[in-house]
Amino acid sequence: MDRRTRKKFQRKIKKRGIQKKAQRRRRKNKNKVFHKKINKRKYYGVGVDIDEYEELIENSIDYDELDEYLSTLREKTLTESYIDDARNLINNVFDTGMMQKVKDLFTDAHDKGTKRVFDKEGEQIDTGDVDPRGVEQLANEQRDYIENLHEDAGEKVEEELTKAMEEGESIPEARDRLMNELDGLTKNRAETIARSEIIKASSKGTEDAMDEAGIDEVIWIATEDNRVCEDCKALHMKPFKREKAPTPVESTHPNCRCTVAADI
Repeated sequence: MDRRTRKKFQRKIKKRGIQKKAQRRRRKNKNKVFHKKINKRKYYGVGVDIDEYEELIENSIDYDELDEYLSTLREKTLTESYIDDARNLINNVFDTGMMQKVKDLFTDAHDKGTKRVFDKEGEQIDTGDVDPRGVEQLANEQRDYIENLHEDAGEKVEEELTKAMEEGESIPEARDRLMNELDGLTKNRAETIARSEIIKASSKGTEDAMDEAGIDEVIWIATEDNRVCEDCKALHMKPFKREKAPTPVESTHPNCRCTVAADI
């Protein structure tokens, strides 16, 4: 057998080995939870709520006065008084109108969550209408996240402008860099808050629906990809009594993509 033929034969054997390994894995998982089916459907529909809440969070912090102030300074370098003034010009404009929009988004996510109660075959369990209890409290908690974002933005202003002052950076250069930093901070925080909190509301809907259906036992379903954390991965397929089961996001971490299915 020449070298080319031998390599071709080896590739063929390797391919067969991979195929057989996949077949063994499928047989092994045959009687387990159809987690791919569940993962595909578990948060379907809340993407719109996440996007809307993310935009709402971004609009809740106003940097226009800060930007205008730094643009009108005529001096070449910053001073401590300028930095203090700049920090105080960040506005938290989260109002009652925004609060009502938050409640509406969370109610919608909760309702969608009630439609996502699955058995371990990945089939939906119809639980009927479920009262959105607890949603208003969850929505009210969002004020704290907005306030924390506001405070962190203020600290970012002080940090970046102090650095610019110490290094003798010009005000226009410091302004451009600072506004980019604030934009990145706001977008990243808004994405994390929106995804985590909307999924929390959706998971709350699923929990409430399970209560209505009298489901006492569940199985943890991790999203098995290269982004899953080690803690969630270790919980995959583990059964729990409902009262002792961890809750995605609330019991795990921000941006958790795991879920639970009824162990029936």
